[in-house]
Amino acid sequence: MKMPLFKVTVKDSRKGVIIYSIILFLYAILIVMMYPMFSDEFSDPMAQGEGILLQEEGIGESGEMYFNLSWDARVGSSYHIAMGAKDPMVYTYFLGIVQGNETVIDPDLLQLEDLIDNRSLLSSYGIELLYLGAGEEVHFERINETSLFWVLFVTSEMNLTPVEVSDAVSTMDLAVTSMFDDYMEDNPVYEGFLGTDVLDFSTLEGFVAIEFFSIWLLFLVIFLSIKAGGAVAKHIEDKSMDILLATGYSRDRFMMEKVLSQIVFLITVSFGPFLGVVIGTLFIGESIPLGPYAITFLGSIPIALTFIGIAMVVSVLVDEGAKVTALMMGIVVGQYVVMVIANLSSWGDWMKYLSLFSYFNTSELMIDNYLDPVNVIVPLILFVIFSGVAFFLFRRKEIHA
Repeated sequence: MKMPLFKVTVKDSRKGVIIYSIILFLYAILIVMMYPMFSDEFSDPMAQGEGILLQEEGIGESGEMYFNLSWDARVGSSYHIAMGAKDPMVYTYFLGIVQGNETVIDPDLLQLEDLIDNRSLLSSYGIELLYLGAGEEVHFERINETSLFWVLFVTSEMNLTPVEVSDAVSTMDLAVTSMFDDYMEDNPVYEGFLGTDVLDFSTLEGFVAIEFFSIWLLFLVIFLSIKAGGAVAKHIEDKSMDILLATGYSRDRFMMEKVLSQIVFLITVSFGPFLGVVIGTLFIGESIPLGPYAITFLGSIPIALTFIGIAMVVSVLVDEGAKVTALMMGIVVGQYVVMVIANLSSWGDWMKYLSLFSYFNTSELMIDNYLDPVNVIVPLILFVIFSGVAFFLFRRKEIHA
């Protein structure tokens, strides 16, 4: 079946579509290539308690992980004893002893100058002795699968009572943090765009999800809404509709070819930034998370199709292209604002069902690699409904010469 109107529509719009696709292609490359600059600001993995900090510093000479344990000094403490254990119950045991105000270890141990070197002295307690002294940090390689660390603050030079015990920090709680994590914590702007999902800014996937995909769908929808909004109104406004219908085009065929052309624009505009994030990842020497990239772009298609359907309805109802564009921009921005309000407010969670943007879950797509069937089925149903309404209205529309 020949589709001259489809070909003409694609041909007339090809320059604009290609230019917009190239712009998003370059934008995607730029965002991904910024990742190494941001990653330099990321700290080593760390776990933190009140006044105590455990940092992973890399691989030591023996091949084991190398750590730094640091703590805040406390008023009146003469000794700081850093300890580690594999069993968390050992830490609980120490807390019980301190709360009972009992002597923790034989006081004579403090008189042994080689206490640090002879770490087996405390092995019967299941404890690894890391440090004894007045300092406030110790560097060490983890041995014997020790994973939990704490510090005793001794206030007497003769024995270990009275003594205070710090919080415990664990290698199981190590996490990369940066000033950007502090900035985004409880940040209303961040929550407005991405909701309450926690994204790891230190990983490439998390960085791209926050910096690119949080705004990508809005860029896509704005462009497609403008293009689809002029699909019918343009021909009515320039008086070419009568000529088209007089050449044998049925109204259904006209609408079908217009919808197909919008789908081609959708695919073309989506391909540019997809290629951009892939090439950008190659440029920075990272492994390409092709699956997360692909599923995130695929997840944007159903919502984009729904906005195409809405724009087709508006284009049939409104004959002036400028008014169609203004109305569609109002709809798109309004939908986005509703999503932001739903993400920010404790009372407006129900509002997410009123926004099509809520069916695009960046964290779920990019991090979990999961495409929720609801986020596909609902927008596609809406696309079919709006497209059907556009066809129905156009069949009955009076076209004035």
